[in-house]
Amino acid sequence: MLRRAQSRAGQWLAQQAGAALAGVEAETIVIAGGGGEPPRFTTGLPAPTALSISHSGGTVVAAAAFGARGIGLDVQGPRPRAAETVVGQRGWQRFFQAYTPPASPAGADRVIARWTLWEAAVKCDGSPLLAATTPAFEALLGQRVPGTEGSWRSQRYWALSRRLDDVVWLALIGHDDSDALPEVEWREFTLPAAY
Repeated sequence: MLRRAQSRAGQWLAQQAGAALAGVEAETIVIAGGGGEPPRFTTGLPAPTALSISHSGGTVVAAAAFGARGIGLDVQGPRPRAAETVVGQRGWQRFFQAYTPPASPAGADRVIARWTLWEAAVKCDGSPLLAATTPAFEALLGQRVPGTEGSWRSQRYWALSRRLDDVVWLALIGHDDSDALPEVEWREFTLPAAY
């Protein structure tokens, strides 16, 4: 039930993000996808407009971008054990080797920051979550120390990593033909009571 409510809230937020980006009414925007298929705008916005939605715990986020080849967004709260388990099972230690969490909150925080980058990268590239690697992650890996906020660019990919609060990280990755970092506008929306 919670995941369904988060999905509905994510679609509503995506409509709001698309509407703010295009200067149109949110009700004119239609989103398809779900059931394992990535969300996408089908009507109401000029093509190509990329979309990504993420939720973790009580946090739901959405992003929209004109002209991007892809966009990926992830938000994560503290779940370092789950991330460590997947890293070990998939043989991804080379990605996380320098950031294996010591028994400290700072180490666990770095793993969550890196994990949000991984999930945003697979969404941006349209890769499976458990892929061996993804072009966006390879391009951006090592360009920034996990657990630090900021924006950076490498090989036609750009990334933004930031904290939403003391324990929740957000990563946003895009793929485009520019050499510059995009302008990112952050907006907070209050969900209607129906959600």
